[in-house]
Amino acid sequence: MGNSLPADNSHDSNPRYHPSGFTPCTVIGTGNTLAGDDGAGIIAVAALQKTLPAPLLSIIRCITLSGDLFGVEEYLSHTDRIIFIDAFTGDTPGELTTVTPEQSGMSSASFHQTDIATVMHLLKKTGNYVSFPRWEIRGITILPPGHLKEGLSPAVEAAVNRLVTDLAAELSHQYGFTEDQPSPEAR
Repeated sequence: MGNSLPADNSHDSNPRYHPSGFTPCTVIGTGNTLAGDDGAGIIAVAALQKTLPAPLLSIIRCITLSGDLFGVEEYLSHTDRIIFIDAFTGDTPGELTTVTPEQSGMSSASFHQTDIATVMHLLKKTGNYVSFPRWEIRGITILPPGHLKEGLSPAVEAAVNRLVTDLAAELSHQYGFTEDQPSPEAR
């Protein structure tokens, strides 16, 4: 089930946004905010949405999937690239990692019913897509949650902030938006 976070919906004035709902990039946060650090992906997407310049939000979709990961299927035909943000178990909380489809067999354990890589591989194999989007997972290592609680540990919160800063800069550069420079459409 996909829950879209509120976004600037100025799509009509942006020629790079297709009226059909197509976007060049979709960023999807996954996790459970009631399980502490496992909510890092959800919190990161909310922070990213507040960080990206408004014109960039008109061509990048930011959503969360907090339930069934197969909910990503509804976005596959509407984007060229998907960046998942999720928590992985690891020995040291707060480390950042990127997992590509080629590396997906090496990813750390996930707290979902199945992991993102398995979902994406199954959807690609069983779906009827004209073109399947490129995808990757931006992971933040966490310790397994011991009990239910909201909020992030200091190490994971710092990692979320680093990830959001780095990803915002990467996407701004990739799509030609900077804070001190108008969008390509405004030039």
